[in-house]
Amino acid sequence: MPISISLTDSALILQILGVVFGLFVIWYEARKDGFDDHRIFDIAFSSSIIGYVVYYGLGFLRNWLSIYYLNNILLKLLTVPAILLLCFCFMLAMVLIGLRKSRWSLYRILDIYSLGWAGFLLFISMSTFSLKTILLGAFLLLVPRYRSRRFVSGLSFSAFCFMLALFSIYSWEDLSRFTLSLILVIIGMLNLVFFSRKFMLKNILPSNLIAQIRNKLLAKKKNLDLQQDLLEKEDPYKREGRDIESSEALEEAVFEDARKVDIERTKERIEDASEDVEGALKSIEAGTYGICSVCGKPIDKARLEVYPEADKCIECAEDEA
Repeated sequence: MPISISLTDSALILQILGVVFGLFVIWYEARKDGFDDHRIFDIAFSSSIIGYVVYYGLGFLRNWLSIYYLNNILLKLLTVPAILLLCFCFMLAMVLIGLRKSRWSLYRILDIYSLGWAGFLLFISMSTFSLKTILLGAFLLLVPRYRSRRFVSGLSFSAFCFMLALFSIYSWEDLSRFTLSLILVIIGMLNLVFFSRKFMLKNILPSNLIAQIRNKLLAKKKNLDLQQDLLEKEDPYKREGRDIESSEALEEAVFEDARKVDIERTKERIEDASEDVEGALKSIEAGTYGICSVCGKPIDKARLEVYPEADKCIECAEDEA
């Protein structure tokens, strides 16, 4: 006998999948940024529980009022957009409480959480495929790719708030939708304003020092590329006329294998160093150079002069080690 799933059941399944996917995105992005992935996952899980409790609790209260107290003013205030906004605010408050004793950058954490929320909403929107699904999918595909190097911290969260405001206006049914959109726009704008002020205070590296560091990075990148080319030429497996059929050739092949392993290890180290250098050059272009990618505090000038590709302050680098 075939199993039929009602619309309510399918919506619940999408919600559960959305929560799981959203938590995975938060964990993955936090790990990629060098945060304590276990702690941030705990905060994400706790905020999700709080969000669900608030959402279903207020939903139950709204249904109860609609049955027994139809003319209650609270029923008029507890519209669906208002409940969603309160849910969003409670989850955000839980994140702020969880970060209270850490040195993590609030703006980078908000960027990561905005990706997790977008992942959750992506699954919710799949019940009725629409423009929302496409925009959320594009957000999840593009933002993680450019967030760390191309976007300043906080921009992803503000973009997410603006996108939610657009969704609210797109499905405008009453004045509460417009109010929700306005509040989301205000939250996004305040995030940008506060970050820009904080960033302007932190970005105290003089332009001549930035120019010197940029030249160092370019020279280092050129040197790493030359080393990479030399290793390619020294690769014993690519030697012309290589023969491993004779006994002497077989003995020589043993040494070639060992040399090949050494070359591959060296190439991996060079590739990692090249990625660090390219990341530093991109952060200079984006105007975020010299700011710790974990705590958001300025990196000491002396550290940048010695290790120009550094993207973490000495305290966060020691904690990660």
